[in-house]
This record gives sequence, structure tokens and C-alpha cells, in this order.
Amino acid sequence: LVYRPQRWALLLNPPGNPIPEFAACDSLVPELKGMAVMHQGGYRDLQGQLAFSLECGGTKCPAIPVVPPAKETAGPDQWPSSFFRFVVHEAFHQHQQETFGDFPFEREEKYPLLLPENTALASLEVLIVKEILVGIEQGLPTQSWEIRLRQFCAVRSLRWQAAPPAVSRFERMEERNEGTARYVDTRCGFLWDAGAGKPSLFPDRALARMLRDNFIGHDLDRLAYRPELVARMRIYPLAAALFSLLDLLEIPWKEPARSDPDFSPGDLLGKQLRLEGSSLASLAGQAKSDFGYEAILSESREHIEEYLVAYRTGLASFESSGGSRIEISLAFPVGRARSGAKQTWLLDEGKRLLCQGYLVYRLTGEGFTFHLEGSGLVEENNWDTRERKVQFFTPRIECCRMDGAEIIPSNVSEVPFHRLELNGPNFRLECSGSGILRNREGGMFIAVTLASPKQ
Repeated sequence: LVYRPQRWALLLNPPGNPIPEFAACDSLVPELKGMAVMHQGGYRDLQGQLAFSLECGGTKCPAIPVVPPAKETAGPDQWPSSFFRFVVHEAFHQHQQETFGDFPFEREEKYPLLLPENTALASLEVLIVKEILVGIEQGLPTQSWEIRLRQFCAVRSLRWQAAPPAVSRFERMEERNEGTARYVDTRCGFLWDAGAGKPSLFPDRALARMLRDNFIGHDLDRLAYRPELVARMRIYPLAAALFSLLDLLEIPWKEPARSDPDFSPGDLLGKQLRLEGSSLASLAGQAKSDFGYEAILSESREHIEEYLVAYRTGLASFESSGGSRIEISLAFPVGRARSGAKQTWLLDEGKRLLCQGYLVYRLTGEGFTFHLEGSGLVEENNWDTRERKVQFFTPRIECCRMDGAEIIPSNVSEVPFHRLELNGPNFRLECSGSGILRNREGGMFIAVTLASPKQ
């Protein structure tokens, strides 16, 4: 399902049976004749968030928001390949849910963004792989860049050994999750461009160029990654390149990537190259020398200091926001969906998050929905007690209904509730669980006790 919030929803490749509220769109989008049905207006609670396993027409599908610069009226022949790839990428995540084995979970927030040695070595890995892609694009034989591949495997192995366990757990998870999805959308984008007659090089060389272009927007600043990119965003293009190198070397990898929770393309490459533990230090040392590791490490430290300075500035700006301050505290489990984030900072292993503004931020639980649009927030997480706090500002509170009665929040200091509806221009809160609303000098504080999730 591809949709424009409050405008329309387009179901691609629909099942054959009629679907309530959807109709043929042949006259509106002739290019999709027989391949899609359309719903006019807003659809369900889709307000710009990405959603999975949405029941529609007797099947489960992803719901993918249309974001600029895609044109509202453009047909598929006018959609840029980047938007086509975005749809394929997110649809592949639905496929993963149905066909992949378990993904051992590690929170992105726990990734050590402010560890300069890990950042520097991770940046070195990317420099090595990008040089390999340049060699392929230039048509160099495999033997000319195999030493670089060995160096990559050595640096990766030693980095994972030295880093906190959360690093390898998170990167393995995201290589299987986002890495395979980026691999698939890149291959589809390559076919899209090939159909338009764009590639002028041999397929491997043209694909290498596209894989290298994947790093645009997710790339090194000069020599090193900035903290906000070193975890998740670095893995998208890097893993896609590694999977494509496995293809080029004719090394089977798709079945273990689908089924093995500990799979990593770097491990598989190292095994195929028969790297021994005694050679890792020498190979990594040569890579450090070749690419100027000390300069990479120095730049990593500079980026971390800049990150902390920017965080303090961003926090001061958030604290000076106008309007009413609201804090919501609740216990896990609660689902979280976010999209369109502006500058975001994570500190203290994800216990504190500051975002200058989300297009959409949603928390959902049993009998609980919180929806925030176009606003900054601070999120505090206690991983031990499994509690989360969200702080934000709103220009005004437009409606407050507690246990069925409308109240003026400023008229109460502390009151328990069993049902709460609270709305403002930028947020909506609906809670059918018990809780307490408190008004203090610093703002409104809402503590929620969620019902246990249904089994």
C-alpha cells in the first residue's frame, strides 16, 4: 500500500477479490491499469508513518507513505528510481517478516556512538570497500583488489573483538535486516535504470557505481563517520556492497542470510578467503598504514566533540520552546514508530534521545495511542526498569477529556484517571488505562499504567 496522508491510498498488486473502499484507478493512473486499486481520502489511521502487516483485501502488506519529491499525480514511468527503490526496500521488510528466521534483537540506542576507536575502524572498513568498488568500476581483475578484501575482513574481525558486545550484535542484525533490503532495492534500481537504457558499462561495473552512489548521504565526512551515521545508516550501503561482492565471487549467501541469526557477510568472506588468526593483525596494520588510520582516529575524536557541543545547543533550544510542556511516562512494552526525523542525538547508550523534530512520532500499546507531528522531543529510557518518558511542547491544549468528562487541565493539580483523551495542534493522546495527571510549575506530567498485552 502506497499512500498520501489524508489524500489517497494505492494498493499495488492487489488480490483478485473486490476490496471494500477501493476502486479501479485506470482512469486516474493509466500506467497502473489492472495492477492497482485506489482509495480516495485518508485511510484508517495512516498519517505519514510506515506500517507493516496491515490487513487489506484479505492479505498483509506494508503501508508506505509517499514523501516529496514524488509527485502526487505522477505515474510509475515518471516516478524517480529513488522512490521506486524506497517502495521496494520497505516491501522487502514485509517479505522478511514472513520468510526470514529470527533476528536477535539489539537496540540501536545502545550502540556506542561516542567510542572513537570503533568509529575510526568502522570508517576504515568503508574506505577499503569503496576502493574495491572503484576498482570494479574501472574493470580491474579480482586479483587486484582481493588484498583489500582480506584487509577489510581483518579490520572487521579485530574491531568486533575489541568493541562492546552490542556492536557486533547490532551490526549482524542490521546487515540481515537493512543490508539485504538495500541490496534488493539497489538491484531493482539497477534493473530500472537498465530498462531506461542508462547503463553504458558492463553490468558489474555499472552496479559497482550504483553501490558506491549508495554511500551518498550516508558517507564519511572526510575520513571518518560522524556519530549520528556510524551505527545504522553506515550499514545500509556497506552491507549491500558486501552482498554484491559475494555475488561477484559466486559465494552462496542468501539462504544463510535468511535463516542463520548469527550470519554476517564479513564472516563468510573471511571463511572463504581462509583467513587465519595469526594474519589478521598484519593485514589490519597494513590497512591502517595504507589509509592513514591516525588521521581517521583524530577526525573521529573531533566529530564526537562537535556532536556533544551540538547536543548541548539543541537541548538549550528545545528547553526554550514556547507553549506548554508535557511529559508522558509509561512502561514497556509499547510500540514505537518514527519518520522524518531532523537532527537527532543519542547519549548514555540510548538512555537519552533528543530530536529537533519528527514528521511523525507514535507510541502504541494496549489501550494507548500517542501521536506527535512536526515537533521536537526528548525521550528518556530506563532499560533496566523498562520505563520510557517523552517530553514535548505544544502551543496549547485544545481538548482534555478524563473518564468521559471534559476538564480544564490548569484547574487540577493532581487527579487519577481510568481513561484520558488529550489533544493539541501537534499531538493526540488516547489512553484507556489507569494513570495520574499532575500539573506542576514545570508543565503537565502524565504517568500511565498500561494493561498487559493480549496473548
